[in-house]
Amino acid sequence: MSHYLQDQYSIVNSNLITATSSKVILHLIQVTRFSRFQFYDYGQAINLKIYNVSSPPEYTFANAKVPISIFYADADPAVTRKVRRDVTL
Repeated sequence: MSHYLQDQYSIVNSNLITATSSKVILHLIQVTRFSRFQFYDYGQAINLKIYNVSSPPEYTFANAKVPISIFYADADPAVTRKVRRDVTL
């Protein structure tokens, strides 16, 4: 795990109230770091095997037929202002 990810992991983990897997936390860090709501990034070699592309694809919600709620706080270190603005519908 890179130094950047270790720092981000510590910040997110210290703010979680309930237990969660480290993979979920790392995925949140990836989404925040790359400013893309994308599938989990396993690295180029594994991404090619799983997704058939070297970078993980973005999630698309254009065809979603269910209500989606996203909860965040103004001081949430895991959600940037840009993400909050982009997901506010």
